[in-house]
Amino acid sequence: GPSALQSLLRFPNFLPNKFSTIIPPIHRELHMRSPVGQGVACDDMASSVREVEDLLNYRFKNKKLLEAALTHPSYVDAESYQRLEFVGDAALGLAISNEIFLDYPDIDQGQLTLLRAANSSTEKLARVAVRHGLYGFVLHKDRPLEDKVEDFMIAVEKEDEPELYGGSVQAPKVLADIVESVAAAVYVDCKFDLEALWEVFSKLLEPIVTLDALLKQPHPITMLNELCQKNGRRVDIDCEREGDESCYS
Repeated sequence: GPSALQSLLRFPNFLPNKFSTIIPPIHRELHMRSPVGQGVACDDMASSVREVEDLLNYRFKNKKLLEAALTHPSYVDAESYQRLEFVGDAALGLAISNEIFLDYPDIDQGQLTLLRAANSSTEKLARVAVRHGLYGFVLHKDRPLEDKVEDFMIAVEKEDEPELYGGSVQAPKVLADIVESVAAAVYVDCKFDLEALWEVFSKLLEPIVTLDALLKQPHPITMLNELCQKNGRRVDIDCEREGDESCYS
């Protein structure tokens, strides 16, 4: 079947005009079609680093950080993004928390929590990765990943507007991991300066989910609770973790 790259090129609206001009299609095809077991050549990784730097409008002092951020754990011959993902998850969460805390001085903790979750969820960050084509730069040896990413990209292309809580296809966690890892690479490279991270990364996250958007599209669990309250019913909802996913029952 077609590769994730081919799907990305088939749906050019995933790529902003600025970004599409800095990623030569031939290079991206070579990058994505590296046979399993070979990975991406060193010159391809160097080119990927330059292109992601262009996307971020940020030049890394330590380019090894970005190289690691673009290396999936399945590629065992180089340092993967796992440690960076750990930092990026926390750093992005704090940066987003700071932003919404300042932007919404009159809302309570519950609404702040919902806003932060909407802007840092796997669904949100996976769509950021799709919009900017970040998966095309990732070094990996896991072919099934491409099928998952392709299915997700096709589903996202059909959305009339971004889904806050998940669309017809579950977002592959790898896409959110990449975004968090790249964020961490910037954060560490600028000596853990959170303001500098936000200055670089906030543009990538746009459009930021606003309180108005949340009110227009409330979480399904919130809607269920409100419906039960209106009808004098009680509902008990348990949330359990299964791997990287939250399961409600």
